[in-house]
Amino acid sequence: MKQWLKSFAKEYGVFILVMVLFFGFFAPLTTIGSSMNETLIDGDILMLRRTKTVERGDIIQFQSDIKIDEYHLSQLNWFQRLTVGENMNLVKRVVALPGEHVEMIQGLIFIDGNKLEETYISHQANEIYLDFGIVPENTLFVLGDNRPVSKDSRSKDVGFVDQDSVKGRVTFRFWPLSRIGNVHS
Repeated sequence: MKQWLKSFAKEYGVFILVMVLFFGFFAPLTTIGSSMNETLIDGDILMLRRTKTVERGDIIQFQSDIKIDEYHLSQLNWFQRLTVGENMNLVKRVVALPGEHVEMIQGLIFIDGNKLEETYISHQANEIYLDFGIVPENTLFVLGDNRPVSKDSRSKDVGFVDQDSVKGRVTFRFWPLSRIGNVHS
């Protein structure tokens, strides 16, 4: 019996250790919805690098204050349902950092008066002028790439995102195979 245990530990111990370490630093997630089109599409399977350190342009997952509803719960697989809390996790792009002034003029984003170059936008927002003010300390201003349908920092439901609610940064797409590869900021 003791020999069997040693053999099992040798063969599977390293595998288990690697898996524990891997999932301590990374987590899989599935894109639900169209708010990040064309960068991320509904059903994309992604790898999240667990970190709270983010930069402008990073695509992050964070826990919002929005309660998860039956529709969004029904979109999750059995494993995701085990790990989901009562609030929705959202995936958005970091547009502004603490201390920066954010404005939207005719659908374009301005940070501290400078136009933000956004090559990843699939659909431009149509707001004529919005002044979001200065991003408070320890928060982020996030937007979806598909602006007309995205619930993001423009919404009172989301607003500025507390950096402590950030679960990590999206780094890699596993599925679909035709789009496999790094997810670029």
